[in-house]
Amino acid sequence: MLLLQNVFHQLSTEALWVSQSATVSYIVEQLVLLADCRQLSDLLTRFSIDWETAVTHQFVSHVTQAIVIRSGQFLRKTLSLSLLH
Repeated sequence: MLLLQNVFHQLSTEALWVSQSATVSYIVEQLVLLADCRQLSDLLTRFSIDWETAVTHQFVSHVTQAIVIRSGQFLRKTLSLSLLH
């Protein structure tokens, strides 16, 4: 778990840049599946610095899509839990 936290800490500063590589973007996409809500938020904050690259770059856009899908999963889970109370 500590390794994953360290990876996401590093990604929060470099994800947009390193995701421009085909191989690394695939790895980051897979890591996004393991991210918690805070880690996703950190990645979205970093990507928001340059939305144009985040959504139009050939490889970065796949990472952005993975982040949005994973964020949606958290929102659905949160909303369904709040409806139960």
